[in-house]
Amino acid sequence: GDIHIDMSKAANIKENNTIVVRHILGKVQIIVPLNYNINLHFTTLYGNAYINENAYRVENNNIKVVEETKVENYAVNIYVSTFLGDVEVIYK
Repeated sequence: GDIHIDMSKAANIKENNTIVVRHILGKVQIIVPLNYNINLHFTTLYGNAYINENAYRVENNNIKVVEETKVENYAVNIYVSTFLGDVEVIYK
């Protein structure tokens, strides 16, 4: 199945956050507030990572994508491990 995580109500938290998702099959969608930087660590047998209209294909590998919208802002560390599936990170 799919997983949907919405952090849009966490916009006023003044610290770094960590999200860890271990998933077998399906799509993981994470909504992050605009004022957070993103550190995505994605491991999969086969899948795609979508961040800010950029797409990354991952096949039996792992990737790390860092999106820094503002240098001094707090970050969301996202760790996703999946067998087959995609991860999508959306700024809102």
